Amino acid sequence: MPRKNHVIDLVTSWNGHEYVVSNLLSSRLQYLKGEACLEFSIIFSSEFSSSRPICANQSEHCFEDEYNYLTSNKLLTVNRQIPGPAIQVCLHDIVVVNVENRIPNQNVAIHWRGQSQVASPLMDGVPMITQCPIPSFTTFQYKFRASNVGTHTWHLYNDENGIFDNVYGMLVVRESIRKEVHQKLMDNDLSSHSIMLRTVKNSRQSMILINGHNPSVQNSDTGISFKLHRNKRHRFRLIHSGGSNKCPITCSIDGHEVLMIALDGNAIEPIQAKQFTFVAGERIDFIIWADENEKEFDMKFMYLPSCDKKSVSIAKLKYTDSNSTTVISANPFSKFPKSEQFSTVAMEHDEKLVSSLQNVKVLENPLPEILKKNADITHYLYYGHKKTFLQNIKRKIDIAHINNITFKYPSSPLASQINDVPPNQICNKNEVPENCFQESSTICECIHVINVEKGSVVDIVLIHQDQKTENGHIFHLHGHKFYLLNRLNSSDLKSISDIESFDNFGKLSRYLEKPILKDTVWIPSGGLAILRFSAENPGYWMLRDEESEGLEVVFNVFGSQYDVPAMFPRCGSFIGPKYFLA
Repeated sequence: MPRKNHVIDLVTSWNGHEYVVSNLLSSRLQYLKGEACLEFSIIFSSEFSSSRPICANQSEHCFEDEYNYLTSNKLLTVNRQIPGPAIQVCLHDIVVVNVENRIPNQNVAIHWRGQSQVASPLMDGVPMITQCPIPSFTTFQYKFRASNVGTHTWHLYNDENGIFDNVYGMLVVRESIRKEVHQKLMDNDLSSHSIMLRTVKNSRQSMILINGHNPSVQNSDTGISFKLHRNKRHRFRLIHSGGSNKCPITCSIDGHEVLMIALDGNAIEPIQAKQFTFVAGERIDFIIWADENEKEFDMKFMYLPSCDKKSVSIAKLKYTDSNSTTVISANPFSKFPKSEQFSTVAMEHDEKLVSSLQNVKVLENPLPEILKKNADITHYLYYGHKKTFLQNIKRKIDIAHINNITFKYPSSPLASQINDVPPNQICNKNEVPENCFQESSTICECIHVINVEKGSVVDIVLIHQDQKTENGHIFHLHGHKFYLLNRLNSSDLKSISDIESFDNFGKLSRYLEKPILKDTVWIPSGGLAILRFSAENPGYWMLRDEESEGLEVVFNVFGSQYDVPAMFPRCGSFIGPKYFLA
């Protein structure tokens, strides 16, 4: 029997064209034999002129600052929506998304952040690693099982230039109420309480969008609002989807504390906080108890002061009287630990901001093999930038590298056409091209692949070697979740000259008591992080920095085979034979 879809559309018409500015599900989501089927069409909306911005209504407010970030001759969207269609499914549903690329001269791929793609390693959406990029005017079908519960997101892969700023959306995987581990702490979990943050820049400022809107201009007619039933406990799902500004964002709610219950889709032991800070790619689930006497409150989103002191976006929380006769008189969250300020980052130049991650515990105990003192193998990845001269350029430029290797994408996908990739182009710190042994300023480009045997427990020690990025780096691991065992600032590492020797002597601590489980981590400038994962998912999986091209490495988890469909798209280089024009 098909599941009933409770998510409603918010569609408006302007100048004869339908357009949506909403995080709600506006695509036609159909359930057929346990499959959730969607159609994505990535398209330039060229019918809108720069003098007539796109907005969510037909009032004079369309021409105010709230929508001026959308003033563009060509606006790239999915299904004419900002954000794109939200996908809300149940655990173990099969998600089928037909992606039609209608962008001239631009290849694309969609990554499903938070889904490990177990048994579907070709569906991860990384061009030239798991698939050929989707060419213009063609359709590619993503099909995978929703195997990871929680709040996740989908987005165009690696949009460094910002041209795909509007191509992103929410992916929520729910468990049955009987199995929801935090069910007793909440009264409702509504799709309308989902929030996607996105950062954009124009010539004047950097803005934080809330579900596609820029509510930094306060107006009761155009602002974003969420309804709360008085005396009820409401679950919110919040996503920092990145954008043109990767600065951490802080959230606070006037008159309320929140109870955080999940990070990156993974349940945690609940913790109270008055405000919290998180970075691009991270997701936070929290519960609000609507217990105040007033009827309207501000939910504020702002950058860290070290990034931007001016930008503030505000959503309204509006109470509605509940029909329930049940009144909660005592604070239902009082038994949980409290933090004035929770943060997934730890800036040394912000004295009041400290990392809270080591005080957070994953809800379910990890498997015993994860908690053993020493991993089966440890990989030390030193990353940073080095000054390099390019030919015909009289100045040096910064080149990103990991272990002195700048990642170069292959000409054919590793996961589906490994035999078409020349072996001499694949490298790691033990096998590198000859030019990498030359002077230190030489660019060493190759396909950085680290082989990992299936079933191994792997530690990744990420060490930042320079101070180029004041606000640190954000790394995301595909295909696996990882436990964050430790994270150190540059001040903690000043006295350590050789990190590997320091670790070999057992002096680099690993916190093994219910460590936090994530897929995205922020690492401070000049700092270090230790990630541990169990390599149970065969395939080629990327570990990458959110911003810097070249800061990527692929983990090849080998030990069992997976099938490549007979009609799966192929791509690669072509060099014609000598007699081609004879």
